[in-house]
Parts: sequence; structure tokens; C-alpha cells
Amino acid sequence: MMNRIGAHIQAKRALRGWSLRDLARESKVSAATLSRIERGHDFSFSQLLKIAAAFDTPAGILLVNAGYDEPERVTRALLESARRLAGRIDTP
Repeated sequence: MMNRIGAHIQAKRALRGWSLRDLARESKVSAATLSRIERGHDFSFSQLLKIAAAFDTPAGILLVNAGYDEPERVTRALLESARRLAGRIDTP
């Protein structure tokens, strides 16, 4: 999920002509963190909400537009992210 959402965020940012600093200012997420997210690193749900708000897009729509169009897949991907952040990787 991380690479897909990161690539989508980067594409949306480029379409607006925004630099990482521009998105950081709009989202209140640091440019360093945004760079890591765009490169496929983990992110928190609160960071996703802030980024979505900066784009004036609901977080669910941001996920759908990144290719996560099935609610079950979105839920699984978010749970996987949460497990990784908690240090427990329980992937089937």
C-alpha cells in the first residue's frame, strides 16, 4: 500500500505544481515525512488525513484514487500498516 499511496500523493502534488515544502505547509506534515511517505515508508492515519485535507479530498477518496477501490483491500492495507507500525508483522 505504501508505494501506491506515496506515488499517488507525489502525482497529485506534481499536478498542482507543489513542492514538498508547499504540501508540508498545506498539510502540517513535515517535508521530510512527506518525502519518506512518497518513497514508500509507513505513515500514520492522522498524516493521511492531513495530506488528504491539504488536497481538499476525503482520505477514502485519496485511497480509492490510489487504486484501493475495494473496501476490504483498504481495510486490510490499513491494518497491515498499523501492525507494521506496532512492530508486529502478521501477514498471511
